[in-house]
Amino acid sequence: MTSDDRRIWTLPLQDCRDGSGDRILELPDTLLAELGWSEGDTLVIEPQATGFSLRKINNEDV
Repeated sequence: MTSDDRRIWTLPLQDCRDGSGDRILELPDTLLAELGWSEGDTLVIEPQATGFSLRKINNEDV
């Protein structure tokens, strides 16, 4: 995906409901399909000025 192809998705964080204060980011099936991501992929979280971005990395890069 090139920078011209990038889209911004805004997704809510869900409470884990275990009292820990942790949150869950659920990625919609449409987003996963569009990006070609699937369960078990390794994602990197990168801080941005207004939130963060996710990107998939190859297992060889880990």
